[in-house]
Amino acid sequence: MRNRHLGLIALALPVLPAAGAAPSTAEPPASQPASYVFATELGSGVYDVSGRTLLVYRLPLAYELREPSEDAPGLRLTLPVAVGFFNYSPVDLVHSQLPSHLDAFSFVPGMLLELKMDEHWRIEPYARAGASFASGDFDGWLYGLGTSNVYEWQLHGMHARVLNDILFAGVIYKNPTDPDDNLVRLRNGMELRRLTGLVIGQHEIELSVYGFADYFPDAPRPPIAGTRTSRLQLEPGFLIGAAPQWRIGSFELPRLGIGYRFAGDLSGWHLDISSPF
Repeated sequence: MRNRHLGLIALALPVLPAAGAAPSTAEPPASQPASYVFATELGSGVYDVSGRTLLVYRLPLAYELREPSEDAPGLRLTLPVAVGFFNYSPVDLVHSQLPSHLDAFSFVPGMLLELKMDEHWRIEPYARAGASFASGDFDGWLYGLGTSNVYEWQLHGMHARVLNDILFAGVIYKNPTDPDDNLVRLRNGMELRRLTGLVIGQHEIELSVYGFADYFPDAPRPPIAGTRTSRLQLEPGFLIGAAPQWRIGSFELPRLGIGYRFAGDLSGWHLDISSPF
């Protein structure tokens, strides 16, 4: 199996079993592991590629083209980017050992409609398409479509948000010998955000806690023999930001946080950038 096919490591930072584990038996394409190219949909984390560590960061960039109104839906340009580095650890940043080049890169621009149903409820259908690159070479075409159901309200001085989302994503590889792959995910989540009263300059620190459950009808198969992942995966966590959020020019800096993914044998920590879901 080509090394661009890998198990979904539950968007986490697992301790991998020792090399030399017995290889798994061949399985039909429907049960092949999800590809790292889905990182633009699934999030930042550490993946395994034929025994090598691939650290992936996802940047969920977006640009508001039109605010929603009673007469017309809102329109948002989504620009998710994922970059990956082989055998690189976030701890390396402490020693100023920045990576010299990208080993993996994917960019999947798209459009999102924001349909405002009432003061608290909105529906957001979306579609996107793009490409993945490995070591500078074109790897395959990516696409995804889905819809989110979002409900927001104020709860005892906190901003509450509930989300229900269904996603279908796929990859069409450049090499015809690589079987195309797809991913279906159902997600239900909740986030609570609250100002802390701690002010830095003109910005008040904001803390949010969240939790969500993901269900995969066809559970991704991990690449390590003897390990198991679950169709139902849970993640609690938190993020820190500010109100108003810090900006560099017209660019708003993302909130940062961390979560823990419960996913069977491949449970572990997950870096959050901007939004938990």
